[in-house]
Amino acid sequence: MAQVPEIPADLKQVLPQLQLDPEHATHVPAQRYQELYQRFCFVRTYIAKLYPEHREMELEIGRLRRHQTRQAAAVSRLQMENDRLRTRL
Repeated sequence: MAQVPEIPADLKQVLPQLQLDPEHATHVPAQRYQELYQRFCFVRTYIAKLYPEHREMELEIGRLRRHQTRQAAAVSRLQMENDRLRTRL
């Protein structure tokens, strides 16, 4: 069975009280909203501490995708130039 990592003490701290914006309030009771907010905020923080390299990985993936897009565009331009030169022969 896989071991679940222990929750660090700094993640167990109580979050500051959520300030609800009356303009964007929903039918969810404030107490339930507060509970959900704290739970998901905790999860995001906990995951971020477990996987600190995740952000760097996302940045690298973005760089690689941009590079791939530039390469694909260059290949397309070369293929069009090749086709143009072949039709002149």
